[in-house]
Amino acid sequence: MGMKKQWITAGLTGLCLFVLAGALYFLPEPAKEENEADKRLVAGERDDIVSVAVTNEKGGYEAVWEKGETVIRGLDNIPIDKEMSGGLSGSIMYLEWMEYIEDGKERLPDFGLENPVARAQIVLKEKEQGELLIGDSAPDSEKKSRYIYWKGSVYVVKESMLMPFFYGKGDFVNKRVSPSYQDSSDSVIVQKVSLCREEKEPVTLELADSGELAGYLVHSYQMTSPVNYPARPDITESFLPSLFDIRAAGIAELNPDDGVKEQYGLKNPYVRAEVFYKVSGGKESQEKQFTLMASEADLNGNVYIMREGIPVIYQCAGQNLDWLGKDTESLVSNMVISADIRSLSEIRVKTENQSYEIRLKHIGNEEREEVLCNGERVDSGGFRNVYYMLLSQGADEVLLSELPETEGMEKILEISYTYAGSRKEESIIYYKESARKLYAVSLNEQMGYRLYSSGMEKFAASLEKLAAGEKVEARY
Repeated sequence: MGMKKQWITAGLTGLCLFVLAGALYFLPEPAKEENEADKRLVAGERDDIVSVAVTNEKGGYEAVWEKGETVIRGLDNIPIDKEMSGGLSGSIMYLEWMEYIEDGKERLPDFGLENPVARAQIVLKEKEQGELLIGDSAPDSEKKSRYIYWKGSVYVVKESMLMPFFYGKGDFVNKRVSPSYQDSSDSVIVQKVSLCREEKEPVTLELADSGELAGYLVHSYQMTSPVNYPARPDITESFLPSLFDIRAAGIAELNPDDGVKEQYGLKNPYVRAEVFYKVSGGKESQEKQFTLMASEADLNGNVYIMREGIPVIYQCAGQNLDWLGKDTESLVSNMVISADIRSLSEIRVKTENQSYEIRLKHIGNEEREEVLCNGERVDSGGFRNVYYMLLSQGADEVLLSELPETEGMEKILEISYTYAGSRKEESIIYYKESARKLYAVSLNEQMGYRLYSSGMEKFAASLEKLAAGEKVEARY
């Protein structure tokens, strides 16, 4: 009886296995194996790609591969963004499916594939070409995946892998408009900048001197047009750097003709900036230059720029372009007096009540330095404090034209100084223009300045103390 029971048990077990095997045999096979090799839709390697022609709402583009480089047709003489073009071959060769739609070919309209948002005709070496169609966003994916059609099948793929097929030609253009000002290994020294506007003299700044201050190399610039005068010392902080590292927010036009340039205010640009600079840091210094043509800012703050030699109109944010609105008055030095104390031999000061004649000897030589005020020796350190107090009285406004009439104004102060080794003399007269403001005029240059009176009052009081033999502390 026991043996019979065992045979029955064995028979039932065998029957179950037979039924299970039969059931598995009749179940449909998985549409695709979940492994990396089968999930790739395009068979081949990067070097196998010959071309891709894309059509989309931006107009699309055609790309070909030549000697391992991606070339976008129609972008000759235009700098290409290597990262963007390099991503195109990766999107083709590593396009992977997330989901396979078994009956998708019969239901193309359901997936937006009858009228696709983008098409890509892909050609590989020694292989048949294929057309990739891109349709709607897949549901429940927060628009992070889309339906595509490739070689007779419909798939769901990540939208991030499809981005290059939504590009237009402009998306491949490098958006760097001007060179870098500060490279990790190279340094840039601007030699000359000219801002040119129609019917106006160019505003030209040139490198005048370089020196070390507190361990840093400091450059000073001279304005050589339309006036010959020192430039503001702070132009190295914002003005000069703003000409470099300009990056466009977008590409407005490619290969524009004169009519298109006129539409963007670039046929006769608002300003033309010519920049000459030296790059050092390698074995040899290199002299380089570039020229930018810019429009005025529109109502949205956009400025359109072209760089000479590149047929592209770039759209840029105007608030980042410090150089755009600069003119002579804003770039010329606002220092009413800027002469280095070591370059002077004599200074004469006339106030309303006093006159001072100051002679300087061996300034800069601590052992021999001597300062005489009205024939009497005074403390040279105290005089330095007085003189630097004078230098620190910068103007709030520099005037190069339409200078005010001084007739009827009360003369408050007159300062003249003579340079050592020559008889060259410069003079500045200060007039009272209002209760708190002075108007200063240079007798050597056709320039005027407006500044607060309080600073010059402190200077006059300190000079009086110095002449009386009293100690003058630094207050500038």
